[in-house]
Amino acid sequence: MRRSLPNVSFDLPSLSDGQDKFFDELFAAEDLQDIRASTPEQRTVKKLVYRINDAINCPNKDVISEYEHTMRNVIPFIDASIRDVPDYVIQYFESTLRATAIRRNSGGDPTERARMGYRVDVLIKFNGLHWSPDLGCGEVSGGLPRCTSAKEWMDTLKLGWELRDVWVLTQDQLNGVDASALVVWGFTVVARTIRIYALTAAGGLFHLILAYEAPIPSSRWDLCNTKIAYCTMLGFLQKLDATKKMLINLNSERTKILCTGVKRKKMSALFCSPPITGSPAKKKK
Repeated sequence: MRRSLPNVSFDLPSLSDGQDKFFDELFAAEDLQDIRASTPEQRTVKKLVYRINDAINCPNKDVISEYEHTMRNVIPFIDASIRDVPDYVIQYFESTLRATAIRRNSGGDPTERARMGYRVDVLIKFNGLHWSPDLGCGEVSGGLPRCTSAKEWMDTLKLGWELRDVWVLTQDQLNGVDASALVVWGFTVVARTIRIYALTAAGGLFHLILAYEAPIPSSRWDLCNTKIAYCTMLGFLQKLDATKKMLINLNSERTKILCTGVKRKKMSALFCSPPITGSPAKKKK
């Protein structure tokens, strides 16, 4: 089964010697203001280390809410890697996932009952195509020191459902071309660990795959973990870029088909999406 899946490998990008040296200078400095950043990339890295330094030295840093954990330990890495990419829009804190809302309301009368989509902690959108596809989702599982195992498991399932709905909506929007090799990426944050997930479909099933796991720094003793977490989010950005490029190419291919006079009824789907089964109702105690 694994051989039938599209490429879901995740390779950690490597820092150049200059980048690695600059990180080490920042880690060793008593005052970050003494380190001069001469390029935009160095200024971004310096700001990242400054924010992480502030996070690991704040009072009660190991007993904080999910909101504060996201602000202090998660958003700095997203800002340093993805925020300034002009093609993407990042939404934080309980953003509504449109793909889920479309699936839930399909076949119903929205004037009688309209259901909203999943609430997503981090949502990354690409506004360069007509349906403004969601490229990535992120879930932060509680604050510190750590959420319960049940919360961790349910957030992982929820991420899978979110990525599944994004995948299905994309298939609908690209009807007429083969988008079966599409891979949608997301992540969860559990305590001080970032987990990168990939979702794809093969063999009539959806597959949620843990592709990589990276630590988030917790104190001055493991501040070097900033490098790993930063590179992990750069790798995540590379996956988003690959997905974006694939969607653009598929949309162009679909446009060519439509503009060559092919009748709509002949544009049959080349791939059948796996069935989606609703969550069973909870039994009343």
